[in-house]
Amino acid sequence: MENLEKIIKKVKKSEKDLSAEVTREEYVTVAYQVTNHFIGTGSSYVDEESNELRTVTKPDTEKRENARKELQQIYDSSEWFGARYIAGKLLHIDQILFNNSLEEWLDDLRIEINLPGKTVEYYQGIIRYTCDGYNSYKNWDVPVYEIMSMTTKHPENVKRKNIAKKDLYYLYRFAKDEGIKTKITDILGIKSRLGMAYFKFINILDREII
Repeated sequence: MENLEKIIKKVKKSEKDLSAEVTREEYVTVAYQVTNHFIGTGSSYVDEESNELRTVTKPDTEKRENARKELQQIYDSSEWFGARYIAGKLLHIDQILFNNSLEEWLDDLRIEINLPGKTVEYYQGIIRYTCDGYNSYKNWDVPVYEIMSMTTKHPENVKRKNIAKKDLYYLYRFAKDEGIKTKITDILGIKSRLGMAYFKFINILDREII
């Protein structure tokens, strides 16, 4: 899985390249009028042309097209929904399709966030044996039961949860729609923007987690 910060840098570079221009010097044809003065008969105008060396700025079509391809690839296939969100916005994806995709991303992240970091299983275990109270000299085989538990940790789930937290945090940062921000804080169980700031602090989201 590619590092999120590296993908964001790619997106930012592509965003800049979408408006890339190339500047060079080239000869251009310039049309102008020349006034001829004649004694006694007034003036006349003659259209003339000349080639002049000028600095010309034009869209860098190759760089712009490459940027669109890069953004489209990120939008279509990146494992980070935060990166896909920015790419989709820059590509001006159809709003209805984009909103439907965003809802699917949030549903997927909700599932990841709710993965159990550990599970606890309860069972009835024998803690000791005792006698039956009548034949104590030979029947020390009566079991005494107690409810016991066994905890199993799931480190892979913890990693997936942390990745989802980071993705949701970046989605929250990039989203402009307050409704989307509210859905994200709801998934994370956060009630306010101050809570989101604290969430960032305790999860150290600016560091690389994978």
